[in-house]
Amino acid sequence: MFRLFPLMPRGTSPAMSSDEIFSRAARRVRRHHVARAAAADRWLLDRMWQELAARAADALPAPHSVLLVGEDFGALAGAPILSAPQLMRAEPGWRPGWPNPALACDEDRIDTQGVRFDLILACGTLDSLHDVPGALILMRRLLNPGGRFFGAMLGAGSLSTLRHIAYGADSAQVARLHPQIDVRAAGDLLARAGFAEPVADMEIVPARFGTWQRYVRDLRANGIGNCLTQRYTLPRATLTQWMNRFDGLRDEDGRVTEEFCPVYLSGASPIPSQA
Repeated sequence: MFRLFPLMPRGTSPAMSSDEIFSRAARRVRRHHVARAAAADRWLLDRMWQELAARAADALPAPHSVLLVGEDFGALAGAPILSAPQLMRAEPGWRPGWPNPALACDEDRIDTQGVRFDLILACGTLDSLHDVPGALILMRRLLNPGGRFFGAMLGAGSLSTLRHIAYGADSAQVARLHPQIDVRAAGDLLARAGFAEPVADMEIVPARFGTWQRYVRDLRANGIGNCLTQRYTLPRATLTQWMNRFDGLRDEDGRVTEEFCPVYLSGASPIPSQA
């Protein structure tokens, strides 16, 4: 049976020991899916990384110290920021054999042993973190005064087709898709985290898929999957229903359109007043 999300073994009950919405273990598994994916299938993450790098280059052309939160898997190849004299990475799913050495930690638990940075880029993982405000506060504290933060995550409006497929007209089904942060709330989070010049904006990226299998493959390759602490087995009959709904959404060219809505975040570490 083809499975869309990481699921619990049959006969088990959802984890109830954590108050966190998202499972840290499931997040690591999702990152391993990204690591194993074909490079061409990671097109959405690549797009987000490259957008962050372009914005960072405009704002801070020659940072001395850079922290990348999330492995870019080659998306930043040739980017000037990789030439920074001091470059560190943090990645929730890191394991030996990945492309670059990194701190294996979640974004709200980064410990750089006192090292601070001129620039931090965080891409593709904050949307599945329980304590996003805590992670943003931590990253602001990891910046040098005047340092810049740029982040990207999928926001509200993403995966409207998948939501239609999963829920149809029945809103009473068990939750299988993540809650999403809209662009306005993202800006508020930056301000609450203490960033100066907080800005959040969003783009809409449509993509068309010819088969269910390719659709699911691209979702997995870009780190999109169920990381909820409470996860439930997807029955075969439900999966078949989802696939039929997918087929029912085909346009005249035989393809199904999905929309992805990356939200981009930026802010600066305040410079203490000289008064």
